[in-house]
Amino acid sequence: MTRASLSPRVASMVLASTALSMMLASCGPQQVPLDVRFPSSETFLVSRSMRIRVYALEETSCPALVTAVSNGRDPGLDPLWESAAVTPCQVRAGITIPDVGGGRRGFLVEGLDSNGNNTILAGCADGEIYSGSRIDVAIYPTTRYDAAYDADPPTEEISARCAAEGL
Repeated sequence: MTRASLSPRVASMVLASTALSMMLASCGPQQVPLDVRFPSSETFLVSRSMRIRVYALEETSCPALVTAVSNGRDPGLDPLWESAAVTPCQVRAGITIPDVGGGRRGFLVEGLDSNGNNTILAGCADGEIYSGSRIDVAIYPTTRYDAAYDADPPTEEISARCAAEGL
């Protein structure tokens, strides 16, 4: 059977099937870029590693998440997603959050000290993942920031550190 001999009914079914396939593909899992704003170059350099977690906001709020980690406590909830350990340079180069389902989410970002166990910067954004969205999180020093700075003050530039990481 050649294309010219397709009945109008079969041609309509083919077109409908193609349109449905394209529509379903656009509704597939969404990934969104995460933009993290540091308050200064100094805070970028004092932070040695980053932790990024995504929580369902039906069970908590961004202020509650930031308060918990700023006070050295775990939020006490299972995250929907958690990043592997990343450096500030990797975050600066670009991090993508995978699809974590629909609904309001809390995107918690922590900057950690040189030992990787104290939260010295923290911030959270309330948002949803959808096609074309971006998540923007501003992070701020916690009460532990000054001690981290005093223990390991920055002596390099951001460009030098990131170049050493190949970024």
